[in-house]
Amino acid sequence: QQTIEESDATNCSPSDYTIHVKNLPRHKTIQELREKLTEHFETVLAENAKEEGAEGEDTGVFDVDFARNNGSEVYWKKRRGKIARRKDKLENEVYMLNEWGKYEGKKKLRLQTLHHYLQKQFERCNGKLEAIQEKIDQGKNKEYASSAFVTFNTEQAYVRARRMYVHLG
Repeated sequence: QQTIEESDATNCSPSDYTIHVKNLPRHKTIQELREKLTEHFETVLAENAKEEGAEGEDTGVFDVDFARNNGSEVYWKKRRGKIARRKDKLENEVYMLNEWGKYEGKKKLRLQTLHHYLQKQFERCNGKLEAIQEKIDQGKNKEYASSAFVTFNTEQAYVRARRMYVHLG
């Protein structure tokens, strides 16, 4: 634990200058929200004076990233992955049984039925994912951000934002 803390103290990463904003304002698009947050934090930093003795230029927001509400898409991708794993395992089993000359009779029928079922389930998952993407593309199913990660250009900007918004992580 101590080694990790020492390493973290000597290395700089984007997370060192990033705050987590949880309660976001209403928005129609992700891009609109990105612009609002960037404008807000740059305005706040410009209006509030630097502390005495603070060094370095305070240049504002570097980037804004979002955590999105894509639970249904994640569900269908995980389900498709599980089905693909089962299907791959089944295909390997069929190949080995074929090699050994034991792919016949009831076993063959059972494995063919299972393969057909898994193929249908896999296609169903792909269809659901395509439908979700089509809705997003057509604007019917809008993506909303559930939280934002605002990264500042300088440590000075990050520290000032943290002092003004103590509750942000």
